[in-house]
Amino acid sequence: MFAGIPGIDLPGANAELVGSQVMDAAKHRISLAAIMRLVKTGHTLVELRAMSSKEMAILFHDLWGESADKRTKSIHKIAVDVHSSLRQLRDLNRLAQDDDFEFARDINQYFAQN
Repeated sequence: MFAGIPGIDLPGANAELVGSQVMDAAKHRISLAAIMRLVKTGHTLVELRAMSSKEMAILFHDLWGESADKRTKSIHKIAVDVHSSLRQLRDLNRLAQDDDFEFARDINQYFAQN
C-alpha cells in the first residue's frame, strides 16, 4: 500500500498501467511486422485500412498457406490487431489515409517537439 493513503495501491496501479502499455506496444509491433509482410506482397496501406479484419484474416491464410489452417484463432487475432493498429497509430493512420500533407505535418510537429 502507498504510505499515507489507506486503501490505495499506487505501485500496483502503476505496474498494471505499465503492463497494459507494454502489451499495446507488443501488439503494435506484431501488427507492423504483419503489415510489412502484406505490403511486400503488393497490398497498399490504403487498401489494408479499408479491409475488415475478416478480409485481412483471409489474406493471412493465403500468405501462410497450409500452416495457417492450424492457427486460425491466432490469425484472426493478428488480423484484428492489424486492423486496430492501422487506426490507433497516428502516423500509420495518416499514411493509410493516403494524406501526404497531414502525414508530413505530423512528422514535422513530432520532430519540432522532440
